Amino acid sequence: MKSLKKIKSGLFQRNFGLAKVLLDSRSLLTGRAENLLGQLSHLAPDKLQNIVSELGMMKGSLMKGGQLLLHYAGPYLSPEAREWLSQLESQSYFLEWEQIKNQIPLAWREELKIESSPLAAASLGQVHRGLSPSGIPVAMKIQYLGVDKAIDNDLLALKLLLGMMKLLPQEFPLDTFLEEIKTMLAYEMDYKREARLTKFFGEKFQGEGVIVPAVEDQYSHDKILTTHFIPGTSLRELLKANALSQSERDELGRKFLRIFLRELFEIGKIQSDAHAGNYLIVMPGQSTQPVERPTWALLDFGAVKEVPESFLLLYRQMVRGVILQDRDLYFRAFEGMGFLQSGREVDRGRLWSYGELLTEPFRHGVYDFGASDLPQTLMKQSQQLMQDVSKLSPPADLLFIDRKIGGTYFMLKTLGARVNVDEEIAPFLK
Repeated sequence: MKSLKKIKSGLFQRNFGLAKVLLDSRSLLTGRAENLLGQLSHLAPDKLQNIVSELGMMKGSLMKGGQLLLHYAGPYLSPEAREWLSQLESQSYFLEWEQIKNQIPLAWREELKIESSPLAAASLGQVHRGLSPSGIPVAMKIQYLGVDKAIDNDLLALKLLLGMMKLLPQEFPLDTFLEEIKTMLAYEMDYKREARLTKFFGEKFQGEGVIVPAVEDQYSHDKILTTHFIPGTSLRELLKANALSQSERDELGRKFLRIFLRELFEIGKIQSDAHAGNYLIVMPGQSTQPVERPTWALLDFGAVKEVPESFLLLYRQMVRGVILQDRDLYFRAFEGMGFLQSGREVDRGRLWSYGELLTEPFRHGVYDFGASDLPQTLMKQSQQLMQDVSKLSPPADLLFIDRKIGGTYFMLKTLGARVNVDEEIAPFLK
């Protein structure tokens, strides 16, 4: 990670920086080529990287908005757009301790013995490890000063930047996604809400072999969230070390799927995107909590999506329609969601095929995710379905859940898990 002495958080500084990025982009992309690849072929790689680096140093909702757009709309974007947006995720700048420590009350700094080097840094804040007076290791998430006041400006700049670089197809409903991203950004910057939801999920998954970090209320407020530190390991590290047996992978896969199914069909709240950064695996002997087998630890409840029960009922009906091969039930669910509007012609065959693909693991008993190319196939078919988006007017909740399912499948494939999906979902469809 690279250090920063200061983040451009003031409105004037930020607007000036965004204007520079937009002007640089415009000057770089004024060649005759009509598409991004053609234009980039005439550029030195470092010039495009300068734009990405500038955004990374600014931090805030423009950078996070680009990341969220990649996560939630990735299957609908062109390869060029995904490549450009993915570069925003690799920008790992952090604010120097001498700057960020001033946001922490002096008494907290003295009591918690906070380490000056961050554990992790993201677009909206960074995490530092500490030790409570009672000897409990803690993780303190500190939001960067002023990023909450720049959401509207930053998202407008992101929209202009994407349009100027011609990264999105004309039919892409960018405004729909940006409105959803704006909501999720507001959630992610509300640390009091995240503290409540962390406790909520801790209660919901208590006794199920899933670890959720406890919140330290006395060291938390709307811009700082302190929880117990979870000494887990990333999935990538464990796979690289070949540290998980097939039976352990299968069990972790089953638990991961069940977490999602409970979120969707029972709890009504869905934890962000299913990507590896939101999860750790706690191995036996690694934690003070008694763990007999590898266990999931759930992190980051900032971008939890609360889905209305009325919508969940329709989504459940849609899934049941595909599993039972009942097309009428399937399309009635879509109509109830407001997805299909009268007077608009829609390729229902394509929509049905997409539903069958999305629910493929639910119809095969034990499904071998490691041997499946389902995540990649879903992405390709999502892009084909995109051609109908302007006619379909999909609700944001549907796009969010579909993206979560795709991310869940990708995690299960990465695990190489074999899971009886039909058995897991059956109780939720009654």
